[in-house]
Amino acid sequence: MAKVTVRVRNMMQMVNILLLQAIASADIIRDNTDKLKEAVFNAITMTQNVVTITAALQMAMAHQKKVIEAVKGVNKATEEMILAKRGPA
Repeated sequence: MAKVTVRVRNMMQMVNILLLQAIASADIIRDNTDKLKEAVFNAITMTQNVVTITAALQMAMAHQKKVIEAVKGVNKATEEMILAKRGPA
């Protein structure tokens, strides 16, 4: 009977060790999940900021293009007026 008692005790110790390992593994998984959630949130936030900045830059560049075209138009009109006042060359 003593052998059976020892075997049962050893099995109980193994079960306790496995239980502790399972608990530790669950804690690690929970911590990793929390870190992953934070990383995904940060990635989404960063992407939103990049999209916002990109849209603002695109709008500014489109405005600059319109201004450049307007300046070119004024320069051409001025050149034509100057040439018209000088008469034929």
